[in-house]
Amino acid sequence: MNTQFDIDDATPHHPQGESGMSPLPFSIETCFQMLIDNIADIFWIFDAKSQTGIYISQAFESVFGRPIKDFYSDYLVILKMVHPEDQDTYKQMLSLMLNGKETDSYYRIINVQGNTVWLRSRSTPIIDTNGEHIFTVGICRDVTTRKATEIALRDSREHYRKAAESNRQLLQEVNHRVRNNLAGLMSLIKLTRRTSQTLDEYNDMIMRRINLMTFVHDILAHAGWEDVDFKSVLEHIASQAETFHNNPVSMIIKGDSIFIHPRQIMPLMLALLELFNISEYVKTNPKTINPFHITWKQTQLNNMPALHIQWTQHIEQCDLPQAPPELMEKITLAKELVNGFIGYELGGAAHINTQSNDFHHEITIPLQTMPDTDLAATTSV
Repeated sequence: MNTQFDIDDATPHHPQGESGMSPLPFSIETCFQMLIDNIADIFWIFDAKSQTGIYISQAFESVFGRPIKDFYSDYLVILKMVHPEDQDTYKQMLSLMLNGKETDSYYRIINVQGNTVWLRSRSTPIIDTNGEHIFTVGICRDVTTRKATEIALRDSREHYRKAAESNRQLLQEVNHRVRNNLAGLMSLIKLTRRTSQTLDEYNDMIMRRINLMTFVHDILAHAGWEDVDFKSVLEHIASQAETFHNNPVSMIIKGDSIFIHPRQIMPLMLALLELFNISEYVKTNPKTINPFHITWKQTQLNNMPALHIQWTQHIEQCDLPQAPPELMEKITLAKELVNGFIGYELGGAAHINTQSNDFHHEITIPLQTMPDTDLAATTSV
């Protein structure tokens, strides 16, 4: 609200004889000076006619780090110290003040010591009896501590909001994965039953696939469902190879660390398992160990970063051209699964070469980050 002021009656006085009021032992000027000298807030008076600062309290020096005379020389010295991000806020406040409006604003300054100080500045215009704006009086308070608390509280709330959102997405992701893996497992069970000749063979193939899915799921859970290193996954599988196969396995791997999105690793590893299954199908002696080499590197696929994998293996005593129909059905199913995992699920390409005893397979998949909100994708087999 505006304060009216009679310029002809500017001499302050203390009312005498009123109930509860006692004469001051000193003048009102001394009382006012005691207040402004012992309060940390900055008090100031601006002459609207001459556009100059005519009074500012001693606290200006402690907050801004500049002598009071700088304010008297040029009141815009404050603008020069306002934080770059708050320049517009201060200029808008200044415009309102010069036009005789009340103001209440928050802004930052960078004081002479280089410290950022948050200030709350309020001002009120003084209007004379003729309705003319003659002065503006104001108070400026250091609210840095309060602002720091507010910012810390806001950051804390944002942190916990993001944590809650992350947990929500993680639960959705886990639900998505469990549901997809169960659906994929049911399909694999049906397909395996169709191509298995004996109960032991059926049990061996099912357990091999279930063990791999469980193993990969554990790796993903340990990684917090973040991107995983393909090399590290293969090294873990190589160290536990006998978990997926009753007979000894010789796997030689070579490649750099390349991180893969968690939704890509399961179908990729299932595809590699099917390549291993093909090698096992064609062996005439189950006890024969045929070492296989897996090498990989990062490349390009459709102008996107991609993972290129090569599988090479020499199979002894292999006679595919004369293989019985039931064996060819197993191999055909394994190839279809590889193409399904790599082509359909991962948008890549697979080339499976079993024309001779020297197997050479190639897989290429795009290394792209899948959106967190893409929960509709499913693992199909």
